[in-house]
Formats: sequence, structure tokens, C-alpha cells
Amino acid sequence: MKRAEKFLFLNSSSALRAILFIFLACFAYGDVKVVGYYPEWLRSTILAEKVKFEDLTQINYSFVWLNANGVVCTPAYFKYPQLINAAHAAGVKVLLTLGGWGHSDGFSPMAADFSARAKFIENLITF
Repeated sequence: MKRAEKFLFLNSSSALRAILFIFLACFAYGDVKVVGYYPEWLRSTILAEKVKFEDLTQINYSFVWLNANGVVCTPAYFKYPQLINAAHAAGVKVLLTLGGWGHSDGFSPMAADFSARAKFIENLITF
């Protein structure tokens, strides 16, 4: 084994041990998070009552985006209270996922403008 390969192997092995140690430490203290993503376009294929919430600690409902003025934009039929109710009944947190793929263009202009940023925060809280 060449010196560079040996160095890489030892560092990879050390990194894997460190990751394993962190995972086990988190698991021992009950800090393990298992996150699932539920994109709104799966709604017609995977109904909320079919999601295996017992395997999750939180679910990210995706995706909403914003425009440069701080307006929160959603796909048609985005609101899905059955998903939120089913998740909460199982003790699973629901998080809203912003952006994704080509839906992040409005973020930088919004973040750079004080009034648009304030409007975005207000809109997101209202949402």
C-alpha cells in the first residue's frame, strides 16, 4: 500500500470510528433524530395514514418557496392537515421545508432587503 493510500485508509477508518462513536453516544442519550421528507406531490400516491410515523422523529413537509418580496408561495393543494394531524398523533414533529431545486431564487434578494425580510418572517409565521 502506498503511503498516501495508507494515510487515506487510516483517516477514513478514524472518521468512521468517530461517526460511529457519535451515533452511539446520541443513541444512548436518546438524541437520535430520524427525519423523513414528504413532498406534496406524493400526496395522491402516499396518503397521510399510510406514512409509517412510528419510524420517524420528525417529518419535513416540502416544499414552499418565497419570492423576492418575502411572499410565501405554495403549490396548489399544499395544505394537508391530515398529514399534520397524523404526525402529531404519533408524536412526530412537522417541519416546513423552504426552497428546493429551482425554488430558491427569491431568497437572496429577500434576505438583502430589510422590509422584504420582515414581511417574509411575518408571512411565514402566519402560514
